[in-house]
Amino acid sequence: MKDRRSIRLLLHFSAGCVLVLLLFLADSIRGVPLQFGPGKWTILVAGLVIILVGFIAQKGTVAHFSESLCMVIVSVSIVLLFFEGVFRFIAFDFAQDEVAWRKMPPFNRQPIVPSGEVFFRRPGPEQWTGQVLNTAHILYGISPNPYGDEPPITVRYNQLGFRNEDGYSDWEVAVAGDSFTELGYLIYGHLFTTILGKMLNLRVLNLGVSRTGPLTQLSYLQDYGVSPSTKHAVIVFYEGNDLSDLRDEYAALVQYHETGYREYRQFKTQTSMLKALFTILQTLWSNKRGNAVQVQFKTVHGDIPISIGDTPPNKAEVPAETMQQLEYFFRKYAEFAQRKGIKAWLAYMPCKLRVVYGHIEFTKDTPERAKKWKPSDLPQAISEISDRYGIEFIHLTPALVEETNRSGELLYNSISDTHLNSQGSLIVAKEFARHLSALNSSLSGSVDGQTHDFF
Repeated sequence: MKDRRSIRLLLHFSAGCVLVLLLFLADSIRGVPLQFGPGKWTILVAGLVIILVGFIAQKGTVAHFSESLCMVIVSVSIVLLFFEGVFRFIAFDFAQDEVAWRKMPPFNRQPIVPSGEVFFRRPGPEQWTGQVLNTAHILYGISPNPYGDEPPITVRYNQLGFRNEDGYSDWEVAVAGDSFTELGYLIYGHLFTTILGKMLNLRVLNLGVSRTGPLTQLSYLQDYGVSPSTKHAVIVFYEGNDLSDLRDEYAALVQYHETGYREYRQFKTQTSMLKALFTILQTLWSNKRGNAVQVQFKTVHGDIPISIGDTPPNKAEVPAETMQQLEYFFRKYAEFAQRKGIKAWLAYMPCKLRVVYGHIEFTKDTPERAKKWKPSDLPQAISEISDRYGIEFIHLTPALVEETNRSGELLYNSISDTHLNSQGSLIVAKEFARHLSALNSSLSGSVDGQTHDFF
């Protein structure tokens, strides 16, 4: 009987310790700091309870069940640790990061080629053919997916990873920006930079790359944006996430100047089976997504279900540190333009919610932040900084709102993706052309305000 009790104590102690140890191994294997949430507290309590139960006298079915449970926990742990060792020994790659990266359309990939001091651009040259929005929605598991009938397109990136034709060596205008400038799901002829070039009969360089912020875009202009004929440089500031991108880029720049260290984005082999299992469980848990349809866009032809995306802050909500980083960006941008003898512009790209505001009806799935949001004064704040540094400001919101009011058409993609559609890109091109041609008579074209058949 004494031996039986000793075995029961050993089983319960081993099983309980395995569960407690799991808490500390989970985050360590995943390479993240130890954090306690409701799930981990539950596992911790369960492990301690199992250990305590071993000290309580048990008989019959209860004793048999608790011992069997402990045997299962210990046996499964031994098997997992065995296979963990095997897969690490043979260096099996569970992540397949590069394979997953290449399955994505270029527009949805993180840029990985080092550029400037701490920044990144896309690799090139590259050509990709398929349904950009539909492919991304399928791979991300986003539902509903309205892009099943999206026409396949071929997108080309030059040797530097930008959406420009091969052999582009001289241009009058260079436009840098993020995903709203790259527009990697539109054909080349529907990019607002391409349309702008046709409208004004000049050459426009597109330096748009998704997942970048203002400092990266300024670096693109400095490194790739100036040619013998360049007269104008434009950075397209997206109000949805450029403030957070600026914060991260500025931090990376400060770290580089202080330590000489910069990040490199390389595909790494992941040989841990346990980490792969944790990742799968985490993905399954996080994929309990809400409905991607957040509001109804009201039109004369009926309601269109849409997502709304970002909710930009008011100026008062922007941290003082971020305002200082904005000052740094504008100062460096102005210095660059003066040094190169070109005209600097900043185009303010509004989020979808700002443009459709007043044309939407909330649903039960509308986030509270969107219900409470009102058109903020962030554009005015950015405009004031632009004026102080002598940078011409283009506010794209009025033209997009006016067209939305006039036509009743949605100028953005509908669900999940919140970027401009081809009609929205055309409106942006017209507004660019109106500002550039009005200010600089040296540009050969003009905008007559009439409808142009560019599509």
